[in-house]
Order: sequence, then structure tokens, then C-alpha cells
Amino acid sequence: MPRGASTDTGLFADGFRDLTLPRGIFYWLGRAKKEAELNATIGSAMARARDFLDTDSTDVITCFLPAVHEIVKNLPSESIYPYAPIAGLPEFRRKWKKWVLQKAAARRPLHDELVSTPVVVPGVTVGLHFLCRLFLSPGETVLCSDLRWENYDLILEGILGLKVVSFNLFDGDRMDVAAFSTALKDAARRDGRVVVILNFPNNPSGYMPDGAESEKIRAAALETADAGAKVILIFDDAYDGYVYDPAVPRYSPFADFVNLHPNVFPFKLDGLSKEFLFYGGRVACVTAGLHDTGNPGERERTLEDKLAAFIRGTLSNSPHLVQSAAARALDVNDKVSEEREKIRRIIGDRWYSLSRLMRESSPRLAPAPFNSGFFCHVNVSGVRAFELADHMLKTHRVGVVASEIPQLGINAVRIAYCSVLAEDLPRLVESLKDSTDSLASGTF
Repeated sequence: MPRGASTDTGLFADGFRDLTLPRGIFYWLGRAKKEAELNATIGSAMARARDFLDTDSTDVITCFLPAVHEIVKNLPSESIYPYAPIAGLPEFRRKWKKWVLQKAAARRPLHDELVSTPVVVPGVTVGLHFLCRLFLSPGETVLCSDLRWENYDLILEGILGLKVVSFNLFDGDRMDVAAFSTALKDAARRDGRVVVILNFPNNPSGYMPDGAESEKIRAAALETADAGAKVILIFDDAYDGYVYDPAVPRYSPFADFVNLHPNVFPFKLDGLSKEFLFYGGRVACVTAGLHDTGNPGERERTLEDKLAAFIRGTLSNSPHLVQSAAARALDVNDKVSEEREKIRRIIGDRWYSLSRLMRESSPRLAPAPFNSGFFCHVNVSGVRAFELADHMLKTHRVGVVASEIPQLGINAVRIAYCSVLAEDLPRLVESLKDSTDSLASGTF
């Protein structure tokens, strides 16, 4: 649980007296905004305007899709100001389902009736919160990889009171599927069912499993389900589609688990923040994989009703304007896809350059395998990660996010290369190498 000390322990409810905002990503982001010339803490794509817009401007700005921007500017008032329905605009929900099916077909075509109509929530964060609360009570267990977005711990342990059990994400330069399988079986024996969050491409490592690894993940889930346990798989697909290695599947493994086994229940969380580069829109979708046995329509209606109850009882609804814009953007999907692909290529070029630069850096720096996403997770030896990130800011004016979790053996920094121009990557890596070597040798 996030640690802190309240000023009045008699004021707050049990379970929330130690709740505090973690000193993590936003701490380093806040410092970098004030102290850094080169900021690799921001988890949003940034580029020179001329690189993705029809302009000569060299200003570095947050990336967006011009087609979506034009739609937003021209929306009629009735697509902006009224309340949206609790579960989301029907038009947007239908079109997002079509988009989900289109992505899934790259791995495995899915029948329309085996995928639910998405329920709209204000961000993947909210979807994670609602699904985990729907399937787990305080004190129960949820499985996550050891390398995970820091907000998982705040949501799962700090807010929901769950117990997070970690499994190794990597064994050398490959995914540690054996560790995943063991964690799955142990939880099934202990609890009779398993809830696991899978985040690919992963934040912070930037990893997407290859075809062979995906098949092993699928086999582990199938074996656990065959043994009688219910397996609930929550796919955090926030970075869906941002894959740069052509040997790796482009889209989420979610499709591989739909209708796999009556005891396997896959859920997909994705949305506009990264896929449509609409970070401030706060619109995401919860989509369920259904079974061709029983009554899939009834199961879908039950799930929608429960999620709608959560939405109504907490948030009321999600932004109308953003759903309206996205629905129209999906009508011109070829244009939107072309614009999105331009951004993906920009980040992919940075991935290629950073991969090469890191291979030539200090032996004290060991990047976790990365082939996708927005980030590179660099394991550090010989110096504490917090000291390293602090030194980089003070000495080189370069910002990265430090991560120290001793119980998981994590001492690393996260590089958000999505927000760093390709021309600045050599400076970033050199500052990382110089700071690590200087601190380790005591020569700073």
C-alpha cells in the first residue's frame, strides 16, 4: 500500500489512514518541468509540428490527429452540451466495437456475437478500478507482473484494499511465461479462481509478447481453466497498436482468449488517450469476450448493467464531446489510421535509435527487452535509481522517472522516449551513462 502518515488517524476510515499520492511519475514530471531542458518523463507522444502536421513550424508539441481536431472544432452544439448516456453514446459504442473487431482480426477473426458492445468509462484507470471491484472483494488477490504502471498499486491496494501478487515479467531477454503460469496455478489452487491484469505493450518496459510467448500464455490460461478454476483476464491495452518490431503481433492478445474455454473470461480496456492521441479526452472502453455456449446476450446485458451501476454511482457518465468526435472520426478511419501511422513511425524511429544507443552504453545499464509502447525500462546497478534521476536533473538537466521497489528487486529508471526527439536521444543516453558511472565511481 502507498505509505504516508496522516495528521489525524482518528479522522479517516480504516484502510485509508496511510493513503497518500505516491512519490513517483508525477514527482519526477513536476521536477522535470521546472529543472530539465530534456524531459523524458512525459508519457505522451511529442514531436515537432512539421513532422506530423501540414506546417513549417518547428515547435515541439503534443501529438494529435488533425482529422479529430477538425471534427472537434466543427461539432454541433447537441453533440457537446447534453449529458451522454450512462454507458456511452450508442453510435460511438457500435463503432468502437467494429474497431475492436478490426484489430482483433489481425490475430484471429472474431464473430460479432462473441464480443460485447463496449461500455464507455472516463479512462482506462476507471475501467481497471471498476472491473477489479466487480470481481474482487477487499483482501482478495490480483496478479500483476513485477514491472507495472505504478498506478496499479494505488488503485488495487491503496483504494480497493486488494492484495497484489507479482510474477516476473522477464527471464533474460524473453517473457517469463513459466513464472506467469506458476502464479496462475498457485492462485487457482488457493482461491479457486484467478484475476490477472496483462498490460501489453507494457508500461514501463515497452514489451509485447511474440507469437510463441502469446501461445504459451494462452496455454497456461487454458490449463488452469481445464483444472476447474475461473480465469478472469483483464487486458490493459492502453498502448494497443504501438508495436515497432515487425516480428511481433501488432495488436492485443485479447482476441486469442475470446471463447477459449467456458472458464476463461477476457476483458479488454482501450481508448482514445493513446490510440487517438486524445490524452485530455478521458474516454476509454470496457469490452468483454463472450462464449458461444449458454446465453451470451444475457451475460452481456448483466455486465453492462453492473458497469452502468458503477458509473452512475460514481461518475454519472463520460464526456459527450469526445465520444461524438470519436464516432465521427471512426467514419473516416482510413484518414485517421494514416495520421496515426505517421505518429507510430515517428516513435518507432526513436525506438530503433534508442535500442542501438543503449547497446553501446554503460555495462551498469541494462534495458529490459522493449519492442513497442512509449517507454524503455533501464535496470541500474552500482547506484540507487533515485540518486541517479536526481543527479541527471541537477547536473545534466535531463529528466527521467526513477523506480525503486526493493521487495521486487527493482532499481531502474524509465525513459519516455515517446516525448524525446530523435536528435536528443544521444544526449539523453550520454547523460544517463555519465551520471551512472560518475555516481558508481564516486567521481562526481
